[in-house]
Amino acid sequence: MNDDRAPQLSNIPESGLRPRDAAHFALVFRARAFKLNLPEVILGRAPDANIFIPSALASRKHARILASASGPMLEDLKSRNGTFVNSVAILQPTLLCAGDTISIADETIEVIALQQYQNDPRHPTLSQLPRTIPSEPATPNPPPSGFISAKPSEAHADFDDDDASGATRAADVFDLIGNVADKMLSLGRADEALRLLSGHLKNALKEARAGTALNDRVCHQAGTYALKLADASDKPEWLDYVIELYSARRLPMPLHTVERLYTLIRRIRGVNVTALRSYVTLLSSQMHTFTPADRFVLQRLEGLQQLALLG
Repeated sequence: MNDDRAPQLSNIPESGLRPRDAAHFALVFRARAFKLNLPEVILGRAPDANIFIPSALASRKHARILASASGPMLEDLKSRNGTFVNSVAILQPTLLCAGDTISIADETIEVIALQQYQNDPRHPTLSQLPRTIPSEPATPNPPPSGFISAKPSEAHADFDDDDASGATRAADVFDLIGNVADKMLSLGRADEALRLLSGHLKNALKEARAGTALNDRVCHQAGTYALKLADASDKPEWLDYVIELYSARRLPMPLHTVERLYTLIRRIRGVNVTALRSYVTLLSSQMHTFTPADRFVLQRLEGLQQLALLG
């Protein structure tokens, strides 16, 4: 018996998704469902993306889903922050299955099989979702009843990826991605955490070097995650990063950051002693303006310099 409520896959090329090849798939994003009824579906921050991702952390064309004989294939489009399936970064086109979770920036998209929702009494049918799957193929500019917001400009600023640093700072980027990065580090996946964090860490250092008004909170978060990367990778360049970050800002680093450097320098060899010495000299020249707490930090940094020399 035909169910009039069941959406039909349409306009799929003969080489694409067919019932005999794979289940009828859809994406659920923010309680809205979207049928994969195009040979290529672009996900990203661009206003003309087929699936608009309203996050400052998403690239304009972040990823795409291609219809194949085996099923929907997800491919990262060299995005700034990577694309993840079930919390694992994808490095090549990846076949999607019902139940998979796609993570783009700080947004999550669920992959479902249409029959799963049609036959499972625990879930509403797709026609009962807040916005149903459109019966027409997805278009770059769908009607208001479609999946994509009719006015994407109201949900995000139209900026290029080169301008993403300013937007992500405004969105407290490390708050947005911190939980994901911490989870990766706890699982020993330092390379994936590095891929997620490195662009934002570089942006923070770039702004500190340029003398712009880098937000103190962002600076401290950048330093904290650099230390976490150093701890996970045993690479001294992340210790150097922290030293250069605070040196560029011409300010004492927090005491807890200094104490963490003591712990890591005892284990990680190769820290840039010259950069550390220059930082200590810079702070010494400003000591007359320091509070007692700042002077204590300077004393601890002088001790850290001696420890680094011994290494």
